[in-house]
Amino acid sequence: MILFECNLRYLKNTYTEVYNLLMKTIKNEFLENADIIVEEAKNGDPTLKYYDGNAYYYIHSIYNPWKEAKKFIEANVDNRIGDYIVFGFGLGYHVIELLKYEFVKNVFVFEFNKEIFLNALNTIDISSILNDKRVHFFLVDEMDAFNKYLQSILNSMISDDYKVIYHEPLIRSIPPEMKEVRDLILEFKILNSTFNNNENYYLLKDNFESNILNYDKPVNELFNKYRNVPAVIIAAGPSLEENIEKIKSLKTNSILIAVSRVARNLLQNRINPTYIVISDPLPIMLEHFKNIEIHYELPLIALSTAYKGVLKEWKCTKYLAFQKNFDLSEEYAKRNSLETVEVGGSVSTLAIEVAIKFGCNPIVFVGLDLGFSKNKMHAFENSVIENYGSVIETINYFNEKIYTNHSLNIFRRWIEKKIGNNKHITFINTSLNGAKINGSIPMEMDEVIKLL
Repeated sequence: MILFECNLRYLKNTYTEVYNLLMKTIKNEFLENADIIVEEAKNGDPTLKYYDGNAYYYIHSIYNPWKEAKKFIEANVDNRIGDYIVFGFGLGYHVIELLKYEFVKNVFVFEFNKEIFLNALNTIDISSILNDKRVHFFLVDEMDAFNKYLQSILNSMISDDYKVIYHEPLIRSIPPEMKEVRDLILEFKILNSTFNNNENYYLLKDNFESNILNYDKPVNELFNKYRNVPAVIIAAGPSLEENIEKIKSLKTNSILIAVSRVARNLLQNRINPTYIVISDPLPIMLEHFKNIEIHYELPLIALSTAYKGVLKEWKCTKYLAFQKNFDLSEEYAKRNSLETVEVGGSVSTLAIEVAIKFGCNPIVFVGLDLGFSKNKMHAFENSVIENYGSVIETINYFNEKIYTNHSLNIFRRWIEKKIGNNKHITFINTSLNGAKINGSIPMEMDEVIKLL
């Protein structure tokens, strides 16, 4: 217990908030907690075994925690980036490995399981890690504190040049009562991994380098062009099926911004969108336009990393949108004095961002279900979903329970934040059986037609 007491004294003097939180938590029997077992790995170093309610698993390697940590950090470190947010502390092996890199300037470490941290206090000398002036440590046991700390960190950063490191076994150990925190971390992961995932980077880079040679104008030329002009965002949710005919009745003073997946369906119904939006970097994008002459008739708004083949074939005006959080895009935008856009993780959220930048008001959502309405994810699909996989319950505008998934729920939260930050714009949602988007006004399509 000498090591434990020394660690507590250290925390009391240097991390008062952490110390006070632990003092409220400590129980005499915590070391006998059957859910957390400190074992000796094959190489002689301590490792942790944790029971998550279903099964035991190892937080660190049972063979060689140092070797595992070194490999883990090598896969996540980037010599262009100095600031790191690390979700999960455990016994600190990966944090120590990260600190070995001289270009690392700041490491913001979060631990979410107090029992695991208490075991760490009895196993390792934490002062050897936390004494490093680059380390900023946070012990979190509820959502408000996590939000406060995370926002403070993000606000303190001069630029967006930071990287998040997710220690998955430790994220898995977040207690059930902190499900909100786990969901927020998942949201953070999805929104930040789109452009910074090593596996995707070279695909995005290849598309970007081709696209900057094959576009006509930056989308910025359209910013504020449609001030107070109504915009209708046409997404691919199941509710589009019941409203597609009604879109024809909209007055011509509205602009229609459609995601690529529904382009064929709109044209087949003699509806010509004002703009088509694409964001996906994969070749499957060409399938959305197969056997139709859309590229001769309509302007395209493409994310700078969208699949290059579409821009090469498109014959009408091609606008390119330069996104935040992708280094090549940000550098190009800076060199050319262009404002960057927030993507939000999907083509629908990109379309909403574009409409806001255009100055449109109101902005109407059609087909933006963000859930499994009618047991389907997309409009005009014959098959229904029989196995949703990992789902989240939410409600529609009738306060009825519907199912969605993590990705769709994250997009919904992103949209709600956008609505909250643009209170001068009226947002209307016609997908009443889809997930309720707080801040938007529910309205039947017939009423929208009268309004516009």
